[in-house]
Amino acid sequence: MALSPGLLLLDEPLSALDAKVRIHLRNEICRLQRQLGITTIMVTHDQDEALSMADRIVVMNHGVIEQVGTPQEIYQQPATRFVAEFVGSMNFITASATSDQQIRIAESLLPAPTLANRTIARGDHFDLAVRPENLRFVDSFNRSLPVRILATEFLGAFYRVDCQLHNDSRAKPICVDVSVDTVQALNLRPDDIRYIQFAEQGLRGYDIPAHVSARAA
Repeated sequence: MALSPGLLLLDEPLSALDAKVRIHLRNEICRLQRQLGITTIMVTHDQDEALSMADRIVVMNHGVIEQVGTPQEIYQQPATRFVAEFVGSMNFITASATSDQQIRIAESLLPAPTLANRTIARGDHFDLAVRPENLRFVDSFNRSLPVRILATEFLGAFYRVDCQLHNDSRAKPICVDVSVDTVQALNLRPDDIRYIQFAEQGLRGYDIPAHVSARAA
């Protein structure tokens, strides 16, 4: 920094630090970068670091660029399944389209959602990608998925509730992020059967990986 370089390269500079020190130093790095106006390239495997520090993020997979964008674009509009899996928490829920207006998930029939990255046609078999914060618990089974609560995890500002599709014990668990007040108001407990709905926006669909399709067949 004392030499006033035109380009600063950082290779996981915070990886060996504990959580509180890491948060403090990433804020300090951002402050210095803005103050000095130095173009900075930082390599990190920590998604929180990338989202909080970067103006633009390049997501790479085995040396291949998967997506370039702002932190908001990377998180909200992942271009590929890899980006969706790698950045943040993402649920992948297997669905099949019985028509362009209806999908089946396990034994439940639901109105076909609007997907940001593809259209739904009869016969489609895909994974519905939805962030934990884009799911909510509802009282009615109408237009919702029945789930069994596996566990509730208190994370300070919110709870993460792990659920299992009620009619498909082989499916991957589904994570739902809800407020502390919601957990208390609904009295959510392990082994309860509850209903969840998707948000109307932010849903994406991705092809099911070949090895998963082959195993299911």
